[in-house]
Amino acid sequence: MKTANVSRITISRLHNLGNYEHTKYEISIEVSEGASVSQVLSNAERILEGLNPKSPVQDWELEQAHRVLALTEEQREVYDSDNLPAYRNIVEKYDNWRAEQKLALQALDDIGGTSVYTDAKSKWEDDL
Repeated sequence: MKTANVSRITISRLHNLGNYEHTKYEISIEVSEGASVSQVLSNAERILEGLNPKSPVQDWELEQAHRVLALTEEQREVYDSDNLPAYRNIVEKYDNWRAEQKLALQALDDIGGTSVYTDAKSKWEDDL
């Protein structure tokens, strides 16, 4: 005998960006009758994790990796040549992170609905 009915799930994720900054994403999903609540929750969690705005590599690391990988063998220094696998790994991590973001955004679009942008501060002019 069923005693409760879940009709809506709201889940949020707070991503720490460092330097006292963060981004919060929140999704509210209405659960269709007959849909698996645990599956809806699992999908929402995956979407929010995929939207993580913090890159797994530093900007300078990525720039250096691209710079070294663009060089010919003759142009590379010995240190750079010895570290080619590490540079490729940096680029691969970044590309995978971007691909996960793209998939998460597509999954979010597939859900449909509305979006609301809310900034932590309503009046930035106060800082001037």
